[in-house]
This record gives sequence, C-alpha cells and structure tokens, in this order.
Amino acid sequence: PSRQFKNPLINWIEYRLPVFAFLDHQLIDYPTPRNLNYWWNMGSLAGIMLMVQIVTGVILAMAAEKGVTGAMDILEGERGFGAAMCRNGIATDGPDWEAAADALASSFTIERMTFKNHAACGHTHPAIDGVLAIRNENALTADDIAQIKVETFQKAVEICGNADPRTIFEAKFSLPYCAAMAMTTGRVRMEAFSDDWLKNQPIRTLIEKIEVADADDLSAEFPKRRAARIHIEATDGRRFEHYSPTRKGDPDNPLTDDELA
Repeated sequence: PSRQFKNPLINWIEYRLPVFAFLDHQLIDYPTPRNLNYWWNMGSLAGIMLMVQIVTGVILAMAAEKGVTGAMDILEGERGFGAAMCRNGIATDGPDWEAAADALASSFTIERMTFKNHAACGHTHPAIDGVLAIRNENALTADDIAQIKVETFQKAVEICGNADPRTIFEAKFSLPYCAAMAMTTGRVRMEAFSDDWLKNQPIRTLIEKIEVADADDLSAEFPKRRAARIHIEATDGRRFEHYSPTRKGDPDNPLTDDELA
C-alpha cells in the first residue's frame, strides 16, 4: 500500500483499494496554504451538505409518490403558519410578523416545549384528552355512544374540522376521526393512522355521531391556551362532560415518565 496504517485490516483493504490513503490525502494531509484552511473545511462541509440534500431529495420524491403534497406559501398563505397562529385565531387582519421576534433575547421556546401525546395535529389534542378522560373514567366503549359534541377554539374547527378524511394525512387533521379513534381504541398514536383504520366502518359510523363546534370563550383564549369541552351522550341516556383547559404534554400539564413511554 502507498501508506502504512496501524490497523492490519485497513492495510489489507488499502493494498487492494487505496481508498483510505485517498481520503487521508484529500481531507487531512491535503497541501494547502495555512490561510486557506478554513475555506477548505468549508468546502468539505459543503460536500457533506450536498450529500444530505441529495438524500433529502430522494426521500421527498418517495413521499410525493405516496401522495404527500406541500404548499408554496406555508408561512404567509391563507392557510399558512401565520394564519394558523394569528393572535386569538379569529382576527380579521394578518399576523404581526414583527411581534414574532419581539422577545427573542428574553424568551426561549426550549423552556416551554410541548411533548405531543397524540400523533395528530396539536389542535386536536385537548379534545382527544377529553374523550379519553370520559372513556376511561366511565368505562365507555364506542358501542355506548349516542353522540359526541366537541366545543373548541375556532382555529381547531377550521383546520381540523374535516369529518370525511380520505388519506392518512387528512386523518391527522380530522378532529372527528381522532375523537372516534380515542373512543374506540383508547390511543391516538402512530398505529391509529393506517389505511385499514381509515376504511374501518365502525370508525366511520362513530364519526357520523361527532359534532365539532367553535366556542367564543375558547377562541378568545387562543393561541395562549388551547382548550376543549367534551359533551357525550350515551345510548342509555347518561350524559358526561369534560373540560380540557390545556393539552396533556404542554408545559403547564406535562406528561409523566410512564406516559412518555
């Protein structure tokens, strides 16, 4: 081999394919002026990032083949991030982009992170929490349900009010579907979103019994608070209510270690 290494296996490979000497010469011992070292390192990082971008492109192409779509105006569009998080959710004017950066030096998001307890849009979470609470406290099953009414904030209704999801992606943004899954299985994690569940007739039947409505008082608290009120009527006439003032997993209502599992 053109260069001896301490590891005999590397020397064996090097004798047949001098790849290690090539990498050593190109990335470590490459002769370059001292004042160009940083530029060389930057070029090496750029090469690595190029590979990351290629892999990302392949993954995105695979996702597109499965029907995943995106939006060109994800930030400022009519249904973009700004509109979704604008003030109390019912403001008629646009988002205040300058206010988004007002507290960058004093407020750190990492100190108030939310751990998502359900594999769906965060706007569905307080309703899912409420349905699960009533289900577990009263040993209800899907067969016991005559009607479910979910009152929540306006943005949740706007973004997650779809009662007829046709794809797994749509199901993650369907509050009726998520509520039906919560009542049926007791969990809305990754396994809740599959083609089999999406086509499940008992789930579809339960979805037809679920009403979603916005409540002015809950809308007025958004986005500082994401809340929901759940009203359930059982087939035997019993009625249940639950108020979820926040989402399980939010900083003011953290998950336990067991719940994180």
